[in-house]
Amino acid sequence: MKLKCSLGFCVNSFNKNHITVKKHQEFSNIAEGIQEEYTEYKLNCDSILGLNLVKIDENKDDLQIEFSGKILGADYWKLNQANTIMQALSGINQHPAIEINPEKILENAIILHADVTQDIPMDEICEVKEAIDTIKLIGNRKYMTERYEGEGIAIRKILKQCGARLILYDKQKELFETANKSKNRMLMEVFDPNVYAGKLRVELNLKNFKFTRRYLETNKKGSIFLKNALLAKTSPALRYFEEWENAVPDLFNEIKEYKTFNEYKLRKGWEMIITSLEFDELRIREMLMYWYSKSNANYIMRKQAKPIMQEMRKSRNPHYSKIIEHIKKFLKNPEAQQRVKSLHDAK
Repeated sequence: MKLKCSLGFCVNSFNKNHITVKKHQEFSNIAEGIQEEYTEYKLNCDSILGLNLVKIDENKDDLQIEFSGKILGADYWKLNQANTIMQALSGINQHPAIEINPEKILENAIILHADVTQDIPMDEICEVKEAIDTIKLIGNRKYMTERYEGEGIAIRKILKQCGARLILYDKQKELFETANKSKNRMLMEVFDPNVYAGKLRVELNLKNFKFTRRYLETNKKGSIFLKNALLAKTSPALRYFEEWENAVPDLFNEIKEYKTFNEYKLRKGWEMIITSLEFDELRIREMLMYWYSKSNANYIMRKQAKPIMQEMRKSRNPHYSKIIEHIKKFLKNPEAQQRVKSLHDAK
């Protein structure tokens, strides 16, 4: 998560010998052209597991910190949540250049952006890959779906500026495959990734204030305080999942962005196209006629779409509804490891 708070109130001390200095100039009075120079300090956080950013501005009495669940070390699986937040904040004091007051930060810090995370056990239902493949069958033209971390999936609403993204992936596999990254390598010295065996990682990335407020639903005006977000009983990830699952797709809203069908097919794949159009042959043919003549559209329908539709009907997971409901049940349960954690975790 990324937090902002008062430097003078929340920081006991910091050592300028461990910092990168950036000097800025800005107008304090634009009309008269009066300039003020102020100094911003940025700490090097490369050696501290889970700590991504510490930025200090003495002129503005401003402290910004960004950290992930990795700061919990061996307790990483617990993630940053109400029961571990003090442990996480205390972990920031591993940095030799700064000493913060965790209690004051918890009481006064505001959230700039965050992730809401859950790890859903799938082993009693199916393999994690099967769950992800099942989720990929949900099609919605109002949302863009992309590959994430190999076999995972990232879901984002099609907007000019979308400040929210839902990602679902195999966390165990992701940690093993990215073990060469410095912070993951540091993590695996104290944490066993096999803890995530059979678990589906679900993360809702909230990247700006608008979407953070919307999905955290703190029921407070103004700033989003950390202490309020940690006590929230709603499930932001479930809300986003259901919006994506249930929204009525806007037919052909996005195909205008593609010059050819092959370009569109390469991006989406036949299975997602067919699912988005609910196996409706008339709608699929109508879509093809955006690029092709009626006869060519019929030919592609007969030679490409229909055989794939037949195979999809045969192979469609008989546990489809069971898998989706299992995921939603865990997302709905606020006790099922609903977490607020860093936007940059596992990056």
